[in-house]
Amino acid sequence: MSILKVQAIHEPDNDNEALTIDQSGNVTFSANVDMSAGTVTGIDTSNGDTAFSWGDHAQAGYLTTETYTGTLSNVVEDTSPQLGGNLDLNSSNITGTGNISITGNVTAGDVTVDNILPSTQLSHRNLIINGGFDVWQRGTSFSSLSSKTYTADRWYTFDGSVSKGTQVMPEGYTINSLDWTYNSVSGMHFWQGVEDGHPRLKDRACTLSVVLSCTSGTMSISPAFNGTTITGTVWNVTTTPTRFTYSRSASENSGLTGTNLYVGFDNLAGNNGTLKVSEFQLEVGSVATPFEHRSYGEELARCQRYYYKPGGDIETWRNWANSHGIGYIWFPVQMRIAPSVSNTANSYNVTSKTTHVFGYASTLTSGQAFGITADAEL
Repeated sequence: MSILKVQAIHEPDNDNEALTIDQSGNVTFSANVDMSAGTVTGIDTSNGDTAFSWGDHAQAGYLTTETYTGTLSNVVEDTSPQLGGNLDLNSSNITGTGNISITGNVTAGDVTVDNILPSTQLSHRNLIINGGFDVWQRGTSFSSLSSKTYTADRWYTFDGSVSKGTQVMPEGYTINSLDWTYNSVSGMHFWQGVEDGHPRLKDRACTLSVVLSCTSGTMSISPAFNGTTITGTVWNVTTTPTRFTYSRSASENSGLTGTNLYVGFDNLAGNNGTLKVSEFQLEVGSVATPFEHRSYGEELARCQRYYYKPGGDIETWRNWANSHGIGYIWFPVQMRIAPSVSNTANSYNVTSKTTHVFGYASTLTSGQAFGITADAEL
């Protein structure tokens, strides 16, 4: 048997090299390869994709020769590539105009990014005031409620008893809660008014989220949006703290008209136990993000726009003939409107968004003290 050694094959018309083989066995094609039949070896066929074709034949797999030049037809894209181990860019860049979607976690060292464009705002996401139930200017315990009553700042209910408590979040940390025990057979209402909520959410998707649990048994409640119970959406509350969410699309909010928006939950059914409420949030967007924790000082100032109660008694600063007194108090923040003010009997009362001036026309002792509250709630 003789051996034919070939180093190059030339084209018959112009004597150009069409195929060369070097000493290491690498094959280089300088022209198209046209095969009507035959066998090709050295192809990895593990993935089942078509690597190249000739005539009426298609070969699956990858071409594994060291060097190849020429034209391949019917090269099929791998639509589900798999990457294992480390990705070495060899000092090159990855560029593209599409999106990268990752469902898992991304762990990285130092990352430098020219521009970050979040789909939602990073701060002041929560349209709810005192959603963490940190501020309780009116007191921390309310019992035998039978009409609209504000309890923890900005939150009101029509029924039951309310007190300040704590709750362990699903993530494991402990935070304040509003503990509400209802006693009505007709259900309940627990709401907050969002000032200018209609124009802020009109034609925009939004999501409500809240952590709920109950002290015993099971309770079933429904979220309320724009003062209306959401029929068909039921949150089954158990003794395990759970984060519940409710989302509305932009089209669902297209019909919002007016000004203020009222959100909360309604129609509680189950045992007459205690419902624990924590981390109530309403935000723009179709996905609930982690609860936005604000400092107590910032939350208090937001609450004082609607209700203000000084920490102690106010004293008259002027008194004459032990029969008249006059004084004033500056509100720490400008209130939503000129508030309604309650204090001991007075005959002179002038109130604006920023201050309250008061006077007495009864017998007084020097420096008489009295309590005051200013209410500008929705």
